[in-house]
Amino acid sequence: RILAVCPGAGVTGPEAAEGLPRHPKWGPLISLQRSWAANDAVRQKAAAGGTLTALGAYLLESGKVEAVVHVRASTTDP
Repeated sequence: RILAVCPGAGVTGPEAAEGLPRHPKWGPLISLQRSWAANDAVRQKAAAGGTLTALGAYLLESGKVEAVVHVRASTTDP
């Protein structure tokens, strides 16, 4: 029943280039990387090791962007 209503269940990725493995949802896999925030407080409190939070903070602090739109699932209707 979950798969019937999940919008991501039917997503397919692009065809793989010759010699590259192809994931059925993400398409060709060129590389897979792990990352986390260098700041301990961000790493421990933010989701997924704080990578996106740290990148957003860097972009704001450096003046490369004026704003970052940060969203989350609804607490009443996720």
